[in-house]
Amino acid sequence: MLEHYGLALAPDFVVASFGANDARLVPVDAEHELAADATWVGAARWTLVKLRTFQLMRRLIFSFYDPLEAASETPQAPARPLVKAVTLKDYERNLRRIHRDATSRGAKTIFLSVCTPSEYVDAMRQTASALRIPFVDAGQIFSDKVDAIVAGQVYPAEAQYYRELYGQGALDGFWRYWVTTDGATRTGSDTA
Repeated sequence: MLEHYGLALAPDFVVASFGANDARLVPVDAEHELAADATWVGAARWTLVKLRTFQLMRRLIFSFYDPLEAASETPQAPARPLVKAVTLKDYERNLRRIHRDATSRGAKTIFLSVCTPSEYVDAMRQTASALRIPFVDAGQIFSDKVDAIVAGQVYPAEAQYYRELYGQGALDGFWRYWVTTDGATRTGSDTA
């Protein structure tokens, strides 16, 4: 994806940020899941998913048989242990690869942490330091400004938007709602 969506555009800068899927808990880590996708089974699975006939067959089957309902009626097997989708070691290796690939194309790299679990922030910070490249901990910058955001001194339009979106009780109970930085939830309102 880096090559296709980023480096092919010949950028001056590549900003690498934490991917929310990296730290999610999954039954199989990303490396093994991607390796399975590289086999004929993975290729067949992705081909079937894209076929309209397969989609219609699934819809037909689900109209008279709900596998989730059936699963709730059968005894559950012991849960498989969950693992991080991307281990810290793989995460650091991926950051180094992104930097190497960007640098080889003449782009400067910046590491950006926004809504990142602390162990991944530390790994990104240490990797940036070792590579001697900029690291921006935007999550920390935002959390340092929570009081000013709540008071309406910083981003008053966003503060009002989040009050309306989440409600004051939810905001009081979970301060990170004040620094939701996805930008996707804001539609049509102006920013301060």
